[in-house]
Amino acid sequence: LGYDDIECTPPASSSSWALYTLVLLPLTGLCKHLAELRMERAERRKGARSGLWLPLVPSIMNYVVGWAAGNTALFKLAEVRAASGCEVEEAGGCTALNLG
Repeated sequence: LGYDDIECTPPASSSSWALYTLVLLPLTGLCKHLAELRMERAERRKGARSGLWLPLVPSIMNYVVGWAAGNTALFKLAEVRAASGCEVEEAGGCTALNLG
């Protein structure tokens, strides 16, 4: 059984992505809060280091939620385009929903 023999999973729907984004909001918010709290405590203790990676956590959490929200919108647009039934793009057809 090789890598090429493994079947790919179907893409998630936009509603699945939306749910994923909503679940990420409190989790990433908690991670961001804990990282900021630890950095504040390290600053209060003179000479204590908070680690090189800790200041990056808030930005990374923002990126994670942003990517999930972007995928939600992208998959929703793809679903709307597929539901419109437009397969062939001719003289002005389907250009408002063109994802390619």
